[in-house]
Amino acid sequence: MPKLFLHVGLPKTATTSIQRFLLHNREKLIAHGVLYPRAGLQNFAHHPLSTAFRKGGADWIKPVEPDVLARSLRGEIEATGCDTVIMSTEALSYVPQITEVKDYFQDFDTDIVFYLRRQDKWLESAYKSNLKTGATDLAPDVYMKKQLPRLDYYEWLGHWAEVFGNEHIRVAVFEKGAVPQSVERTFLEVLNIEFQPEYEVSDASNTELSRDCLSFLGAMTAKRRISHRSWIYAGILSNYTRQHPDPQEWNRVWPPSQRRAVAEGFADSNARVAREYCGREDGILFHENLPSDDEPWEEYPGLTATKAVEIAEFLADSLFDRAEAARQKRQSKNQR
Repeated sequence: MPKLFLHVGLPKTATTSIQRFLLHNREKLIAHGVLYPRAGLQNFAHHPLSTAFRKGGADWIKPVEPDVLARSLRGEIEATGCDTVIMSTEALSYVPQITEVKDYFQDFDTDIVFYLRRQDKWLESAYKSNLKTGATDLAPDVYMKKQLPRLDYYEWLGHWAEVFGNEHIRVAVFEKGAVPQSVERTFLEVLNIEFQPEYEVSDASNTELSRDCLSFLGAMTAKRRISHRSWIYAGILSNYTRQHPDPQEWNRVWPPSQRRAVAEGFADSNARVAREYCGREDGILFHENLPSDDEPWEEYPGLTATKAVEIAEFLADSLFDRAEAARQKRQSKNQR
């Protein structure tokens, strides 16, 4: 019976970096008996797998026939001879019927893999990301109120443990700068898979946007920004952000007191996760310091007309430069 590690999130815990790593090193992993299958892949991850367990799917995920995916997966396992399989998609994070997942993978010895980020830090990252893609247009406090019930990690892990058993739950912690090694290496260690010297880890691409850039995108008529064109825009605006970073006091959406209250509100739940799923008798799941009232913070005042024009000009100039570079490349090719 093949061993399957099913990595189901959470999103905003370096999932894309892990998925890129696994796909980039696919052949090297196969040489060591570990398969990151092409079956069910969309870009770097197995997002289409989630459509087998979610009615209606999501607007950014390509649907797949469950039986077709299963046959393709079996074919890859037979062709490669691998006895260990890793599949990864954060789209399975909150799948409604976990028993269907277990039934689908009944021919595998399956462990469920989670990456957890302290709730206040997760909220900050998720909110900004959802603003960028247009997945939300909620005000900060409304967004927080909607998300908080989903961030009790002990309760969430318990739903999966009820179906797969505690012994099949694997938990890693995502804390930027708190662990002196790459998140990719930590991921494999949680799976008890040795990190080989030939595995390559790429530099993480930073696509975070300033508050002004997020507001600029939010003013666009296209309210769902998940197309190729949207990603081009986001890439250009990330360059603008690097050149025009936010003032330090705008770096966080919520004031430190509110973020600290979120972290403290889940302290007991997180301690239970640390003890029961991570084997940490001290009950410490996250080591980063809590937000301090001394941190510089002020409420983002909104996008000014002057700044909007500046961003628009930067975007237009960058798009012109891209078009000009493409024209010169075509011209050079035709002259050969």
